[in-house]
Amino acid sequence: NIAQAQLDGYLNIELFEDLSNQEVIDHLCKIKGVGRWTAQWALSRGIGRPDIFPEGDLVLNKLIAEHYLHTQELIYRKSTNIPRTGNLIEPRLQDIYTKY
Repeated sequence: NIAQAQLDGYLNIELFEDLSNQEVIDHLCKIKGVGRWTAQWALSRGIGRPDIFPEGDLVLNKLIAEHYLHTQELIYRKSTNIPRTGNLIEPRLQDIYTKY
């Protein structure tokens, strides 16, 4: 389905430049077989937006919580004060994550 979406012009990277992270995620999730986790990783690694965090990645969540926050789980909050992001983790982790 992803290959066909590319052939059909649905995966137009230039279109994504003008969209927010959430709009790109919504766009990608319309492709059969693409969920939120896949869309977030595509944004982060494939499209090159470093300000997205794949909150559904359980292994990544566990590693960050244990190694940086010395806890067992991450606490998410909804944020509207940062323009291109949707769900963000607590502020002390945001500083760590955005460096990379």
